[in-house]
This record gives sequence, structure tokens and C-alpha cells, in this order.
Amino acid sequence: MTTTITTAIPTYRRPKQLAECLESVFRQSRLPDRIVVGDDAADPATEAVCRSFGDPRLTYIARRPRTRMTDNWDFVMRWAPDGLVALLEDDNLWLPNHLEHAESTLVAFPEASLYHDGHKEAWRRGGELEVTKVFTPPWHERCPAEGRIVSTAAVILDALACGSINSSTVVVRREVMDRVPRFDPRFLMGMDTLQWARIAMVAPVVYGPWIGTIYTYHSGNVSLAEVAARRAGRQARGARRLLLQQALAEKLLDTKILDEWLRALPPPEAAFVLTMFAHGETPVEVRRVAQNVWRGRRDLRGASGYLRASRYLGFAALVHADTFDALLGLAARLRPGMVAEAH
Repeated sequence: MTTTITTAIPTYRRPKQLAECLESVFRQSRLPDRIVVGDDAADPATEAVCRSFGDPRLTYIARRPRTRMTDNWDFVMRWAPDGLVALLEDDNLWLPNHLEHAESTLVAFPEASLYHDGHKEAWRRGGELEVTKVFTPPWHERCPAEGRIVSTAAVILDALACGSINSSTVVVRREVMDRVPRFDPRFLMGMDTLQWARIAMVAPVVYGPWIGTIYTYHSGNVSLAEVAARRAGRQARGARRLLLQQALAEKLLDTKILDEWLRALPPPEAAFVLTMFAHGETPVEVRRVAQNVWRGRRDLRGASGYLRASRYLGFAALVHADTFDALLGLAARLRPGMVAEAH
């Protein structure tokens, strides 16, 4: 069976990193049939990088006027009419067998909607990449050599805590994109985790037990930008509350599952989830779970700033975490010399 693969790259003012990103695409053992670069800056330097490869499979599209980051991700992922769509962020790199593994795994698991694998994390220091960590999701353990289907509940619970599906490892069946909402523009820091979990609700997710991507950290990361960092917690919690509400409505989770899961989570992950569950927009029965776990797990009281505050201010310190984050974000924006929002 012949499968068409489209590489989808959203980019914004990173021509040098985009060049390295594209080089990793052209080093694939299974080359893509189409490559689309959506340039949200309509930057001549970025266009020049794309033209320099001289490959007819590569389509450069200047996005005018500039759109939201989420819109550009949606555009490139829905640009191809069919086949498989492999997302690659402009500052990340694929290892040579990524697409080959993705294709063979999705052929072996035709019921699956989305493929993902592990990744390396690296810092750019002095122009060189220094790998600092190899990351695999919790379901990597005891995974057969040919990959495995990950249960929908496992994907949702993981997304609520941390989100182990790295976006640049994701390969999606194009038709599935028409069955889920667009990336949510309200949650810049959580929109991808929310989207992969929503896809898992439509059809199964499959994991390939390989390392497919190098995820790079640098001064231009959205996740490291100062303004974004100040509101990252609020946005991440908001995206996950939306996911929680959908999972509860579709009866994919219930309070018993959430209670048992939260009691077993390690402190860092449990602290984040507990703070998210405490919010006033969370269903009453879930807030009750959060409060009971907060009372019972005193090991969490030092796990985060809000949990430390809750020692003295009580559960209300968690309830108002989003408000505190919003105020911190506003203060950061008002500081002199603050740069525009990272893209």
C-alpha cells in the first residue's frame, strides 16, 4: 500500500534554524512526498532558505497578514489533502529513521490516528547542540519492538499531568484532522497537548519505541520567553481543564479514576494537577477530589510555590493560582524593555 507523507513546518523568523530543520527532513531514510513551510512572518530570509534547497517537493507559503501561532499550525497540518501529516517545529530536528518508523507503524496499526515516538532534548550552546536528556513516555516500558496502541485514558491522564507526546514526533492521518477542533488560540502553552489528547478521543494513538526527534532549547523558545513563562502555568492549566471537562462529559474518566491516579502521582506532577483541579471552573466533584488529596498528601506541601503557600493560606491558595499567574504576567509585560510576545 502506497502512503503519501507530508512534512508540515510552521515557522516564524528563524531562517538559520529552519535550514537545519529542513536538512534533517532531507536526510530521512523515507523522504516525504510533500513539504510545506508556513511562514508566519513572510520573511524574505526564510523564503530564501526554502528556495535554496531547490526541491520541487518543498512548498513555501508566506502567510499574510500575520496570524496567530495556532492558526499557522492548523494551516500547515491541514494543507495536504490526504495521507499522513508529520509535524516538525522549525527549531527541532528529525533523526534519519523517523518517517520510516512512523509509516511502517501506522501501516501495522491501521486503526491508529496518530503516531509518536521518543525524543532527545538538547541546548544550543555556541552554535552546537548539546544533548542533555533522552525522553520516552511512560508507556515506553515493556513496549513490543513493533510499537503499541496507547489507551485513550492513559493519553488523557498523561496530558493532564505533563503531556509526554512531543509535537515534533507526531505523525497524523490527515482525515483525522477534520474530526477535531482547531488548535485552541487561548492556550499557547498547552494547545498541542490538548490537540493530541483530542485526537486520541477520536481514534487510538500508537507509540513507536524509537527516538525520532531532537528537541532544542534556546533563547527564542516560546516556553522560555519571559512573558510567556509568567503565564505558562495559567495557560497550561486552562487547556487541561478544558480537556478534563470533555473527558468527563464523554465518560472517558470519572472521579474514582482521578482520585486514585492523583494519589499515586509523584509530587511535581501531582502538585500541578492538584492546582489545576482546585480552580473554580473545575466541576465541583473534581474540586472535592483535589481538596481530599490535598488534605491527605502532606508530601505535596513543598512541591510548588502554590502548594507551599497552601500550608499557610489553606486550599484557597490553589483556588486562586490562575489569578496570581495573570497578575505576574501583567507585571512582566509592564517592565521596561520587555520584548513582544514570543511566537
